[in-house]
Amino acid sequence: MAQLWVNLPAHAKSTPATYQSLTSDAMPKQPLGNGHSTFRVIAGEYEGTVGPAKTHSDLLVMDLELHANEKHVLHFNPNWNVWLTLLTGTALVNGQEIVRDASIVSFQQDGEAVHIEANNTARFLVAAGAPINEPVVGYGPFVMNSWNEIKEAIAQFS
Repeated sequence: MAQLWVNLPAHAKSTPATYQSLTSDAMPKQPLGNGHSTFRVIAGEYEGTVGPAKTHSDLLVMDLELHANEKHVLHFNPNWNVWLTLLTGTALVNGQEIVRDASIVSFQQDGEAVHIEANNTARFLVAAGAPINEPVVGYGPFVMNSWNEIKEAIAQFS
């Protein structure tokens, strides 16, 4: 189980908060390549599969499971930032970075492809999206663009 909070651009920060409970049956596993690896799209679209989560931004969130010794190239919009969290296992990313359990690898508009090779069964949470390019200030569950906006959000919440 994972709980994801997604930052919104300044013009959408006042949008009422929503909660979406998504179960695994709403996100069936899809085959990745010719091997045994699979992916499930949570939000956005990947290889023609659309996830059930509703978002305010153009983004992709998916659950990715690579089997031992399988190699895959993941393709993304070249203008997006990409973030991979390795939940379990060990993998080689772009032929140079070894990542292990609870590791995060991020790419900031570095190109459209990420090469992954699983040394053993590896499970990733993948997130990608267009950068918002605005200041970010966080405090507890609040994410705004300034401390004054944080104070206003706390006052409205109380």
